[in-house]
Amino acid sequence: MSIRPGIYNVRFVPPGSGAEELIGGMYATAGELGQPIRGVAQGAVPVVNQNWIVEPDINNTFIIRSMIHNQAGWGLVNDDVPEIFEPVLLKVSDAKWRIEKVQSASGETYSISPVATTTEVGASMYVGLQDQSLFLVPGPVIPEVPVPSWTFTPIDG
Repeated sequence: MSIRPGIYNVRFVPPGSGAEELIGGMYATAGELGQPIRGVAQGAVPVVNQNWIVEPDINNTFIIRSMIHNQAGWGLVNDDVPEIFEPVLLKVSDAKWRIEKVQSASGETYSISPVATTTEVGASMYVGLQDQSLFLVPGPVIPEVPVPSWTFTPIDG
């Protein structure tokens, strides 16, 4: 099952922790165009920088757009050929993302993956958080094995 279209705060869930047990946390945060999307605590930046429009696309994929930069959103250096450990950039892009519910007994968490991948069979790339920036990290496609995950908190509007 995937997520519904809408406006969300997107919070990183560290491996091994449940969504409901986190207090605070790091949220995907828009900065300058062309720069990596950062993981920043709430309250450290204007809240609108942490609001993301999740728009449906074809075949159960999504485009993730910024609320503060017209038409800019989550993208990659080359949206068609993502590379492992590549940063997720804030840019004008039509990069498509898979947002899929993660098998978890502790809250609603989702993995985020680029649709275009260049990994081996049995592996994929997931959006993770490293050095306070969003990056693509490798991971298995085995349901029981933890992968980087995120919570999507709807913004009432």
